[in-house]
Amino acid sequence: MTPGANHVGSAQDVGAARKRYTEAFRSTGGALANGRAPSLFALALGDGTPKKAFVTALVVGAVLTAINHGDRILLDGIWPPPVKLLLTFVVPYCVATWGAVTAKTTHWRRARQCEEQAAHAHPEYRSGPIPSDR
Repeated sequence: MTPGANHVGSAQDVGAARKRYTEAFRSTGGALANGRAPSLFALALGDGTPKKAFVTALVVGAVLTAINHGDRILLDGIWPPPVKLLLTFVVPYCVATWGAVTAKTTHWRRARQCEEQAAHAHPEYRSGPIPSDR
């Protein structure tokens, strides 16, 4: 299939659409099975997002703390107010989580579109139950 084509033409294309659909199913906690978009809550808490966002917040928060307050901490021994320090870590956590949610939403929409195109182009194609590795 040509990149950017709007149809699913061969059995190989159907298989590729099926694979993308299955991956999206697993990454969205099964929301594809009933055709509903996954909730933001499910996307934010699924697929290891909290752990990844936490690691990102630690790294980015530490770098931002060093850049913004490092001289005062090292030279004067003065730490920033706790609220500022907390926000320096919370903001990167929120940004990483939001980025993951929007990426998963886009992935879900594309997988759903591929599934619909495959079903339309090949009436014999049925998605059936998606295998679970859980």
